Amino acid sequence: MAAVRTRKDGLGFGCSSRADRWPVARLTGAVTIVLSAVLAALLAAASACGAAVAQSFDSLSCARSGSFCVAVSPTGSAMSYERHKWSRPVLVDAGAESGASELDGVSCGSVSRCLAFDSGSEDIFTDRGGIWSALTAIDPDGGGFQAISCASASACLAVDYAGQALRYNGSTWSAPGPAYTAGTVASLSCATAAFCVAGDDLGNVVEGAGGAWGAPTPIATGDIPVDALSCPTRVACVAAAGSELVSYRAGAWAKPRLVGGAGVTALGCASASMCLAVDGGMLAGGRGRWKRVPTQLTGPRPGLVSCSESWCIVLDGSGSAVRDERGVWSELAALPGGTAFRPAGVLSVGRARTAGPIARIRVRCSAADCRLALNVDRGPTVLGARRLRLAAGLRTTLKLALGARGRRALRQRRSLPLELVVSEVGLGTVLHREIVFTS
Repeated sequence: MAAVRTRKDGLGFGCSSRADRWPVARLTGAVTIVLSAVLAALLAAASACGAAVAQSFDSLSCARSGSFCVAVSPTGSAMSYERHKWSRPVLVDAGAESGASELDGVSCGSVSRCLAFDSGSEDIFTDRGGIWSALTAIDPDGGGFQAISCASASACLAVDYAGQALRYNGSTWSAPGPAYTAGTVASLSCATAAFCVAGDDLGNVVEGAGGAWGAPTPIATGDIPVDALSCPTRVACVAAAGSELVSYRAGAWAKPRLVGGAGVTALGCASASMCLAVDGGMLAGGRGRWKRVPTQLTGPRPGLVSCSESWCIVLDGSGSAVRDERGVWSELAALPGGTAFRPAGVLSVGRARTAGPIARIRVRCSAADCRLALNVDRGPTVLGARRLRLAAGLRTTLKLALGARGRRALRQRRSLPLELVVSEVGLGTVLHREIVFTS
């Protein structure tokens, strides 16, 4: 699974209030009463907003197989993604909610097992199928955790601030192993139970799976922290140090590749040749070849990325997320409290309204010429389709009807949840949405 590391530059979004700047003390009589009521309402709204919205995300992890991810907030909440939907926030770490510590890292070894850590304590939290356990103190003398990575549901490695590694076998944790002393661990990625790579704050990488650490290998130009690592397989890794990306091939690390930007802060690889790197913008590539690509996100800079075996998810600072499947960007639902995603292409598509086997969808073209194809899919089966060409600046409401198979399925089930897939010529699939037809 892709590396998970401590991040202190969370993606901010949420609510704020300037109520404390109002000069209440200088007002008297009815004005004070009215203003106090207004202030109370403002503070109540701010409190409610803070309770409903995660203010930032420090870590994102997707299981290698299946369609499942978890994002954690330093305020102690976690949200899961499954079947193109994000759950509401779930409080995992009460200590982080109170401000005593932060929930900083998460790694999902499978769709039914994720582990999260609190960097300010020895606590580990376990998610088993959507139910988070109470904190488990496994390393009282380690000074808190720095990184965690799970290769599977029964193979995880956590590294504390003392550089000691602890192994998880699916039910129990080992005692801390020998400390890594050449530097401070900054990133970690495990491809298998026997192959984990850590990056330190001095530009080194080192192998270790819970026993003794190997010899450190310098890969960066100068003492630049290796802030991000991703090892999708035993023979393929990518490391990020500042504005350099370094690939691991055939048992050796290649020369650093300078990619510019503001410095790589997040990295995820689905395979040796399919990686995404965040450096204020977005880079795609692998095996030493990288190119800058649009993110399809319109909010603040992308900040987190994680990959499964065939796709990657990118999360931005407005709470929007997109999925990249080999260069084709698809919509994901906005995280609760985030803003709605809008594709960066030339077309906007409204929500579908359904009546029986027919859906009506608003479409607007904002370019010289829009050509699109709409398919209603259930797995590999297309149950309805429509092609459309729209001139610049025009909008229309088009009718999309289920085909014969879809109508039969709707009669049998009375309710039919399907996926609306919108494709543009030259851009590929840009929108995925779920439609529920009811008889």
